[in-house]
Amino acid sequence: MNQVCSDFFICFDLLPLSVFEEAGGFAPGITVLHTPGSMTVLAELPGMEAREIDIVFFPGQLVISIEKDASSGRGTPLFESFRRKVAVPFPVDVNEIRATLDKGALMVFLPKRRGHCTQQMRIPIEKI
Repeated sequence: MNQVCSDFFICFDLLPLSVFEEAGGFAPGITVLHTPGSMTVLAELPGMEAREIDIVFFPGQLVISIEKDASSGRGTPLFESFRRKVAVPFPVDVNEIRATLDKGALMVFLPKRRGHCTQQMRIPIEKI
């Protein structure tokens, strides 16, 4: 019996930390759609407002961060936070990046461009 238990706990050392960070916390579903000319990232964020969502494009990745004050009825402040990095495997036309939020559905449109992109930018969310 001791052999089974020790092997069971050792197996957790092999899991990435993100498994434990997202367990029991706020982890919205994210879908990435690729087309020949673009990439679209869709995130399910029910109950979120645009001011609670931060989207930053870095060359090679898109970072979506959320921090929501979910205060309990007992006066105890609670915060839900989430951060997800999505790999972007091509240069992006940063002037054409668009983000919209409609009824809890976030859509970030990343159009491809030729050449090399080294620009970092915060992406504003358009209201629909």
